[in-house]
Amino acid sequence: MRKMTWLALLAIALATVAATEARAATDPALNGAWVMSNGSINSFDDGNWIGLVAEGEPFLMGTYATEGGVVYITLTHIHGIIWGEMLGADFGREWLPINEARTAFIEILGAYGLPPEDAAAEFDSRFGPVAGSAYSVSGDMLTLSGETFTRM
Repeated sequence: MRKMTWLALLAIALATVAATEARAATDPALNGAWVMSNGSINSFDDGNWIGLVAEGEPFLMGTYATEGGVVYITLTHIHGIIWGEMLGADFGREWLPINEARTAFIEILGAYGLPPEDAAAEFDSRFGPVAGSAYSVSGDMLTLSGETFTRM
């Protein structure tokens, strides 16, 4: 019985690793900077991603992988300038690791009376793992989640 449990756990672990490795691919057609009509920019570079707001200020940074016409972005950092403006705090001009940004978010909203679990849920709904967004590239046009971007 114990041997069967270990074999089952090993099979699950190997399947998880295989699924993760399958998703680790990136589509070279995404590489480059893509601008939306409002001026915001998505920059893809062999698995690294940066999102900039219309004023050209960095906002979010992470990694990405593609699989079957779907891009999966995992956020790793939030930029202090934009993050500070959103929360009314001064985080300077540095990238904050996502876990530090989450902690700050919970503390700041807690100071306004929001329970920590509600603040955490709010943060996770905005910046948690991305389930995946459909995309397609045709020449200098990127369609991502129904939005159109032009290659810069």
